[in-house]
Amino acid sequence: GEMRKARQAYDRSLEYACASGDTLMIVNAWKGLGRLFAEQGRNGKSLKYLRKAEAYYAVHPDEGKGFRTENLNYMQEVLSRQKHRLGLLTGILTGLAMVALGFILRRKKTRSEAPAVPASSLPAREIPELSEREREILDLLAKGYTTPQIADALSLSAETIKWYRKKLLVKFDVANVAELISSAKGSGLV
Repeated sequence: GEMRKARQAYDRSLEYACASGDTLMIVNAWKGLGRLFAEQGRNGKSLKYLRKAEAYYAVHPDEGKGFRTENLNYMQEVLSRQKHRLGLLTGILTGLAMVALGFILRRKKTRSEAPAVPASSLPAREIPELSEREREILDLLAKGYTTPQIADALSLSAETIKWYRKKLLVKFDVANVAELISSAKGSGLV
């Protein structure tokens, strides 16, 4: 509640300052909004206002020297937080990439170690039961349609198409769309 009240107060003062044409008052409102958004953890929005204030102070160095220093300190604090978050995100993404790479390499190794078996000696796969919608999506995938194109063609969301794709991968017990289409063609479904 307090943050909302503060935001409303800064918005009102900015509105009043703009109406009066008092540039220093406008800059102080920008700086206040920048601080407020920084306290809320909204770094991008905070920097937007703090940079506006800094641009003014850079052109008018004699006005509010202490205000400029204060503004630069806020900007430094926000940028430091952003850098820290970016570092955390980079670490998380690197970790996820390493896990994915390990999974891919393990899967490749397992496949390469499997003895080659002639296709004629493989047991026939059961043809999975598909709903009408699943058949439509499978047919469009086989024709090379992308998820957004299928979504447009069937008037569904892209998320719904992704869900159906995952469901088809599970039903056919395959790892990707290429294997899905190959298996569906082998089963005579497309």
